[in-house]
Amino acid sequence: MRLFSRTLAAASLVTAMVCSSFASNLVTIDGAITETAYALGAGDRIVAVDTTSSYPAAATELPNVGYVRALSAEGVMSVAPDIIVTNQDAGPAEAISQLTDLGVTVYQLQMDYSAEGVATMIQQVGEAIGETAAGIELANEFRQQMAEVTNQQHNQRVMFVMNSSRRGLMVAGSGSRAHALIELAGATNAFADMQGYKPLSAEVVAMADPDMIMIMHSEEGPEFWQDHIALKNTKAAINGRIHIIDGLDLLTFGPRLPQAVAQVQTWLGQ
Repeated sequence: MRLFSRTLAAASLVTAMVCSSFASNLVTIDGAITETAYALGAGDRIVAVDTTSSYPAAATELPNVGYVRALSAEGVMSVAPDIIVTNQDAGPAEAISQLTDLGVTVYQLQMDYSAEGVATMIQQVGEAIGETAAGIELANEFRQQMAEVTNQQHNQRVMFVMNSSRRGLMVAGSGSRAHALIELAGATNAFADMQGYKPLSAEVVAMADPDMIMIMHSEEGPEFWQDHIALKNTKAAINGRIHIIDGLDLLTFGPRLPQAVAQVQTWLGQ
């Protein structure tokens, strides 16, 4: 074993006594990172994933190390990892320090939810797991696919609802993955002047009057939402343009992002 130490652009790298080119046990903690590792042909080397790693289906059959912000060093070490590839939110810091002290290389990639940000992530994952050439090739294919689907403009305002509660509807503003997806599809986020996710009253939502609404993981169908007090008088509800989405598919921001953008554009064109 030799000391493996290098810097990835826009990534925080912690070094340890391991060489990624020959490491066999990978733990991927982030749905996009897991998806990318599989796309690069490293699926047979992944020994555990996190709660957001639901694609491909094979990932759901692996041991799960839990939530990215609440990792347990003991739990992660139980699968004997050589390398962990995760995002900037991985923690707590004490757990990450324990893992590196135990000889595990931990890559914390700074995720940027844009087309070029995803391409960069793909290349960084390839380098981290010893699949540099494959990472470059996949990133270039991704860039080409994104160029093909991001050439449309829709003069429509879209609202993204994360969930509902007594405080109102939790709606996506700027700085969210939902906002980035809406813009990549060529539309406008109806709440772009708001930062992050915030609960909004029925009155505020109704006044926004979006042309289309996307709602995350709802057990109720579009008909329920078309009659919702905050939505029923919006153009989206009146015209039957409310869509229930699977956020793990549309908001992962991995290699399948072009397909996610194309799906939103299909709804915008209806």
